[in-house]
Amino acid sequence: MLTSNNKIMSILAIIIALLLNHTWKGLYQLRSAAWLPSMIVGLNRLFGKKIPLRDVWLFALTLALPLGVIFTLDALIPHRAGVLADLVFTVLVVTYCIGPRDLDQDISTLIEHSDEAAIDERAAKNIVKEPLSSAPEAAMEQLIQGIFRQSLLRWFGVIFWFALLGPVGAILYRLSQWLLASKVVIPERQRLWAAALSRFLEWPAAQLMTLGLAIAADFDTVLTAWRHYHREQGHGLWEADNGFMLAAALEAVKGGHANRDGFADQLGGPLGPIKLAMDLVWRLLGVWLVALALILLAGWLA
Repeated sequence: MLTSNNKIMSILAIIIALLLNHTWKGLYQLRSAAWLPSMIVGLNRLFGKKIPLRDVWLFALTLALPLGVIFTLDALIPHRAGVLADLVFTVLVVTYCIGPRDLDQDISTLIEHSDEAAIDERAAKNIVKEPLSSAPEAAMEQLIQGIFRQSLLRWFGVIFWFALLGPVGAILYRLSQWLLASKVVIPERQRLWAAALSRFLEWPAAQLMTLGLAIAADFDTVLTAWRHYHREQGHGLWEADNGFMLAAALEAVKGGHANRDGFADQLGGPLGPIKLAMDLVWRLLGVWLVALALILLAGWLA
């Protein structure tokens, strides 16, 4: 858990990492996780097939080794190299975990290569992994929800766990996503564990995103969508699913409550809902940063 003494450094690290991610367009190419498959292969060779609970040990070590390295560095650097070096290390970790691609750039590319007649399928794949619906309205809903889904995976999940556990939390969240990537070959049982870990880590961040949406857009609309998802659609409150956040975001954009910032005329047109969705994501990010700043202030006052 972060103490009140280093929360300001954490906020600075988040802001610097987001700025780097937004301004340095080629940064995603440096976020390679090529070491992870190599590490998994090495662990598989180390552990024979006859070892009891082999899959459990492999999965535990796959998480423990990178987390242990980050934890050790995070503990040693402030005492051995000073506060500035610790800030640089923290910025590097958060920058490495955010993304891997710049969401704003992907949305800009999508808008640039799409028009009223058709959505660019290639650009849309960076936002929505499944094929787009042939119906224009359904495809637009997919893209709106995809924007918020990607913002959770790329930004808010990392920020939440970093704010809670520091660099170890950021690496833990990103590692849960890497283990589900198609390039990482792990046994099916371990993939199921990785999926469960990912859902567990996403759920609290998605809940706070929904609360932020209520503040950034329209409280009644977001609350109604949240209740409808959990009560009328048969989803329990503690179900490890972030569909409630996607449903709330879709209603906030479709209902016109996302454009109450005085710039609605600049976010119109056939692709207006996409622009409004990204605008709302930016405002949601602002709400989170303000909340972190208030927590810092409360810690100082206490």
